[in-house]
Amino acid sequence: MGGGEAKPHRRHIVFLLISGFGDGDTRTQMKLHEYQDYLKSEAWQGKRKLALERAKYACQLCSSPNNLQVHHRTYERIGNELLEDLTVLCDGCHKHFHGVDSGNGRPLHKPKKKGKKKSSKKKPKNKPTPSVRWVRRFLEENVGRSFTVKELIEQSPYTPGQINGAVGSLNQKGEIRRVGKDRWTRA
Repeated sequence: MGGGEAKPHRRHIVFLLISGFGDGDTRTQMKLHEYQDYLKSEAWQGKRKLALERAKYACQLCSSPNNLQVHHRTYERIGNELLEDLTVLCDGCHKHFHGVDSGNGRPLHKPKKKGKKKSSKKKPKNKPTPSVRWVRRFLEENVGRSFTVKELIEQSPYTPGQINGAVGSLNQKGEIRRVGKDRWTRA
């Protein structure tokens, strides 16, 4: 892949080969080699650069400036992506986002081995999910501004369910409050 872009994850490959791509009504199937060629194109490199500039050359989840990749949030407009279709992630967050452990390339949610004794170590208190951390960062960057869940969903790299869960969690903790039918603000 050109420009430091990582190899597509197996999940992407399956999606690319099974799902269709296209702009508008004409849906065409893009094969993996076509996708890889597209990622090497000047058109993609220009969009990638714009996405990196918009994110100030930092991961949009953890703010790391290292090993940055541009993640497609949707393949609906492949080749005609909008800037909002792209999210800048570091390699670790990108792998985590796709459910792969960045240390060994194995899925994060692997089944536990039977017969393994439980650890006597205390479990850490509920650590905030990446989507909760993303919403908190959004709030810090937009102090004094109210927002809708729809706005968050459009700007985040997470699914609507993850963002709704994050908003519910932050509301429960008293970090945000409702200021209208569909609007929220920092508490």
